Amino acid sequence: MRVCHPSLAICCLIVCLLAPVVETCAQFDSLGLNTKWRTGSIVLEDNSILKGLVQFNDKLGMIKFRKDTDSAEESFVETSVLAMRLYDEDEARPRNFATFNVKDESSGQQLAMLFEILMEFENFALLARVERVNIGVRARQDGFGNYRLVKVGYEQFEHLCLVNEDGIATVVLAVSEFERDKLSFASKLKPYLDKRALEKYLGDGWDRFEGLVKTNKLNLRRRDDFIRAFEYYRQAK
Repeated sequence: MRVCHPSLAICCLIVCLLAPVVETCAQFDSLGLNTKWRTGSIVLEDNSILKGLVQFNDKLGMIKFRKDTDSAEESFVETSVLAMRLYDEDEARPRNFATFNVKDESSGQQLAMLFEILMEFENFALLARVERVNIGVRARQDGFGNYRLVKVGYEQFEHLCLVNEDGIATVVLAVSEFERDKLSFASKLKPYLDKRALEKYLGDGWDRFEGLVKTNKLNLRRRDDFIRAFEYYRQAK
């Protein structure tokens, strides 16, 4: 897939210019659909900036904003947000997001998607995108040999991508969280790792990267180990 607009540098600059404000929390409802309100800022498509409290729910793909605890809430879809910054107290760090137009080469369609910018390197950046929670399905065969899809629970996928200076984005790792239905025996899908894409983006740094993975006994199919490998690589650079 290809990232077309805006450029990574512009989005990163906008996000870094956003300043923190104050944080509060919202209680989870009975369905667990609400997340905490975080100190944050949003850059909208018209380049206007909102500073206050941000609620980002990756399970539903929803972004909400309010200036303070007494203000009315505003809701935004991803396509109306150019960049976003929020401070995650649970992880004790700011989180930066930017929206890119992603082109699917097979269909020719372009979709605006919100990515979290995890790390920047000289010639590429590491991004993450958590998809909405969807119904998990698996193929099952009936007594006549026919296959059909059946619901087995709920799944949420996360894609880790590398984006180069030309704006070409490639999914290099896909992992998922799976909540199985009580009567189902389905198992979690195995992670997808594109090692060839890793080698292509890292170029001359691949041998060093691979050495760090082996030295630190990391499994690149595990999300945390994958990110940790890039942290070691950044330190080595």
